[in-house]
Amino acid sequence: LQGYISYAKGKKVDEIIIFATSILREIGNSNKVIELIKKETGYDIDLISEEREADFALVSAQACFDLKNSNNVIFDMGGGSCEIVYVEKDKVKFKNSYKFGIAKVNKQFNIDVDFTFENEKILLKYFNEILSPIVKNISHVDMLICTSSLLKLLGFIFYKNKKDIYELKNKTISKEQCKYVIKNMDKIDIEDDRRDTIWIGSIFLKVFMNLLKIEAACICPWSIREAYIQLKVID
Repeated sequence: LQGYISYAKGKKVDEIIIFATSILREIGNSNKVIELIKKETGYDIDLISEEREADFALVSAQACFDLKNSNNVIFDMGGGSCEIVYVEKDKVKFKNSYKFGIAKVNKQFNIDVDFTFENEKILLKYFNEILSPIVKNISHVDMLICTSSLLKLLGFIFYKNKKDIYELKNKTISKEQCKYVIKNMDKIDIEDDRRDTIWIGSIFLKVFMNLLKIEAACICPWSIREAYIQLKVID
């Protein structure tokens, strides 16, 4: 954090805001951690609630897509939680935060770059069991929109000419592309510390698209950071 704070100050920013999500929400000593960070850095931590995190996913999608005349599912899968919002013609039918995320799944099943067929079967079963009850509450879907870094990372893999997240607007990741990643993870040109995120996330995305009967997911350039600024600073 000190490094990021120094970098931000070097850029002469007007305000520095630090916020945290599910990982800090769920640890037993979150208050002590927040106090320690404030003591060491001088900055308060805004601990985002589950409901606000789902709101940020919705705001991100609304900023980048026209949701008024279609039915859409928006999701943000992070390390410790997954927010899912279902919108019918710009009306929110439900929004929830679920206590599963890529880091949690990785730890639970001890994947850790062990990209085997057996682990793929385990995760396919796990995500099917988790997502099936959720999808029962969803009717026809026109777009599946991802606001987390997962699809942005996949976007940089498949659209190599795109160097900025905003260049990925209107780009999609298909079921077939997810299958390719799952089968060829060892060949994918990506940083080592991102490999488990990409692999687990691609299996999740494949299952979600299958259940929703949709062939591709839309990359949303905005994420929680941009939505936070929109709601807290600009508004």
